[in-house]
This record gives sequence, C-alpha cells and structure tokens, in this order.
Amino acid sequence: MKNIFNNIKAYFANINRYKTATTKESVFVVLDTETTGLNVNDGHRIVSIAATKIKNLKITNEILDELVNPERQISEPSIKIHHITQEKVKNKPLLKELDDQIYNFLENTILVGHNLNFDIKFIIKSAPYTTIAHRVKNIVTIDTIYLAAGIYPHFNSYELSFLCKTLKIQTEDQTRHSAIGDSVITARLFLHLLLEASKKDINTIGGILNLCQQGKQIQYLMKDFNKIH
Repeated sequence: MKNIFNNIKAYFANINRYKTATTKESVFVVLDTETTGLNVNDGHRIVSIAATKIKNLKITNEILDELVNPERQISEPSIKIHHITQEKVKNKPLLKELDDQIYNFLENTILVGHNLNFDIKFIIKSAPYTTIAHRVKNIVTIDTIYLAAGIYPHFNSYELSFLCKTLKIQTEDQTRHSAIGDSVITARLFLHLLLEASKKDINTIGGILNLCQQGKQIQYLMKDFNKIH
C-alpha cells in the first residue's frame, strides 16, 4: 500500500513540475512497442521497443531501437503484422537487460505514444521490478489518441493510419507496425497536433494535458482500444 501511495505522490509531483512548462522547452520521447500478442494478461510480452526524441519541437536524431527476447513464442497473427520471428529475437537481450539504456533515454522527458497505456502495461509486465517499470508508472504521459480527439472531436476514427492520411502526415518513408516506424510517424503526428493546439493559444504541457482529458471523454474510443494501436 505504501508503494502505491508513493507512486501516486511521485506522479502528481511530476505533473506539477511540468504543467507550466511550454511545449517548446519540453523534451518528449515518442515510444512504441511490438509484442507477441495483444493481451498482456495472457502472458504476451514485448519483442521490439523503439523511441524517438523531440526537442525544440523538432524530431532529433536521438533514437532507441531494440529487438527483445520475449522468452515465449510469438503468435502467428502477430508475426504477420510486424514480421518479427522467433529466429530474429532468440539471441536478443531481455527487456530487463536494457533497463539502464531505456531509463537513461526517458530521463527528464515527457512520454508520448499512440494508445500509450498499451505500451506501458507491456513494459511493466515484461520487465517487472526494474527502474523502467517504475519510471513509466510515474512519468508524465501524453496519448496522441486523446490529444487528437481533443482537437478533432468529430473524427470517425483515431487509428494512426487514418489520422495520418486525414491530416496529411508523411508515412511512406517508414514501415508501419515496426516499433521505430510507428514511433517516427507518431512523432510527426504529435508535432502536427501541437501546432494545431498552439493555434488555440495552448502552448503549455498543462494545456495539452487538459486537451487530452477532453478527448478522453469521447466514450466510443474505449470500446476496443487494442484495435486502435
């Protein structure tokens, strides 16, 4: 129980620290994972993790891109989506062995992702009791699904490909359903959404988080969130 209260306290301390910061002065890490299957409670685990860093509202050359040994079989439906086979990951590190590398990449940043809670749950289950598991529980997060819904509340879909096509976000140079490809595409979408928010004079992290809360109220988004990932 003490750990739960400490996590809640750390989370709100982070929120208070960042909410008055401007988007321009903030550093963002845009994260994506690929997994052995969609249901973390069925024992599925991460096979690939990637992240792209944004500084001064620009995508940098700082990236994280690692294949991960999930210590279990990868489901055939998942292989058909991300094309990561057992052979490709059998000699790769476990996620917990990448703990320092990932933690350092996330340090002093705001975490961004498309259906980000999906990735966070898999990190916690794939690498329990690590510093990265603790970090993602307490880090300030922005979900581009909620942010897009807050800015464009009448869209018919908030699936990544639909948003990019509708908003004319470049995707052709990236591989969809690869962790690094989706990370870069989501970073481009995020920058577009920040630009649209700035047109409404929303330029602080607190303002962006408020937009996300507005987007979160769209109830039909919650019907089958896995399919949006």
